[in-house]
Amino acid sequence: MARPWTADETMNLARAWLDVVEDPNVEAFQQQRTFWSRVREVFINFQNHQGEQRSLESVQGKWRKLRHCIHEFEHIYARLHVYEDDPRCAELALEEYRMTHPDFLYLPEWRLLRASARFTM
Repeated sequence: MARPWTADETMNLARAWLDVVEDPNVEAFQQQRTFWSRVREVFINFQNHQGEQRSLESVQGKWRKLRHCIHEFEHIYARLHVYEDDPRCAELALEEYRMTHPDFLYLPEWRLLRASARFTM
């Protein structure tokens, strides 16, 4: 059984994905395996090569889960933000998310990724 991802690893994965997709020196339409190999390489660098290395499949799988949860949360946030001009909109979205989902563990990653035009919600 694979060991659970830490909060630092999850943030480093989000940072690595963003680093790769926003790199102007990278082809926009690279092979999927090449893209994920680059994400994994940047992720390992952000981890300072510490601890057990995550496999390419582990990185891709965690990204799919992270992206799905963030998209689910963003849909709630966007709907509330349209109707509420409340600075607590993220807190309200968290409350609503928890009604139908397990706890949302990716708020820092959501804040990082939503600021990028490359992460389409």
